[in-house]
Amino acid sequence: MAEERNPESVWRTVLSGRFTLDAISGTSHSLQLIGNGGMDVFNQKDEVISPPNLQYEPLDGLLGTNVLSFAQGTDANIGGSAVYRLTPGSGWMTATTSAGVQYEDRDQRVSRTLSENLVGGLPSGIAGTNIRIDDNRQRTKSFGIFGQEEVLIKDRLMLTVGGRADQTSNASDPSKLYGYRRRRPPIAPHVKKGLVDEFKIRAAAGEAAMSPTTDSSSASC
Repeated sequence: MAEERNPESVWRTVLSGRFTLDAISGTSHSLQLIGNGGMDVFNQKDEVISPPNLQYEPLDGLLGTNVLSFAQGTDANIGGSAVYRLTPGSGWMTATTSAGVQYEDRDQRVSRTLSENLVGGLPSGIAGTNIRIDDNRQRTKSFGIFGQEEVLIKDRLMLTVGGRADQTSNASDPSKLYGYRRRRPPIAPHVKKGLVDEFKIRAAAGEAAMSPTTDSSSASC
């Protein structure tokens, strides 16, 4: 096994950024704009060199094996949102409205060459008499929009209603937006001080899903 070699090299770069802008900043209302994005790029090369004289090579009747694999992947995403807060002068209520968009692009490609029965034992993909090639590419594009309204009344009653819609190239209909909802009506009733400082009742309901995989040809979120 000392003669078998498996060299590998990997190059990877990860970048990300985020910004926040206070477009409006007042005592009764404010507007904040948020943006973020990132990218992950990697390249990988793997090679397996198995000379003809290794003990296990004659088992399949093909002396010598050379495998060469290249992989490249890119994962990029960008998003933006806006958050608006409204507080009347008396301060009995605070309403927070948020909305935004997200976009993600994933691209991965893997190419492999298997060469067996190496002529002269040369560690080369073209030196084999039995050659197999495999090439696989997967690319997914996803787009989503979301929104939420949260109202806090006298620090006792909080109502939350939100939803989002997602679109993905892996779905059976890549042009369709699939919607999901959420709502939460917790309430904190008055209690006698000293006995219990705070008591809240919470209830929540929502819908969620994950992005279908590339082999889900009839996927439905």
